[in-house]
Amino acid sequence: MEADEQKTERKAPTWPVRWLVALVIAGGLVAFAWTNGQPVPVRPFGKLPLNQIMAAPLLVGIILGWLVRSRIAARAARGAARAAARQAADKS
Repeated sequence: MEADEQKTERKAPTWPVRWLVALVIAGGLVAFAWTNGQPVPVRPFGKLPLNQIMAAPLLVGIILGWLVRSRIAARAARGAARAAARQAADKS
């Protein structure tokens, strides 16, 4: 009976260290960009505010990271599916 009660208890969600580090870095970058809104010369575009210049590579990095991570996850899922199919074929 006690084992059933322990299973129903929910643990508080924990934040992985990676997310906490990313949140601190993102907060620092936002604070830095917020205080640096002066226009700076950018060769092909003329003068742009520094916070926009910082936001562009950040967004590109987020998109590329998401694409790479989703591709790796999809490859791992396909590998797991193939292994399960092989295991099922070996049993029969």
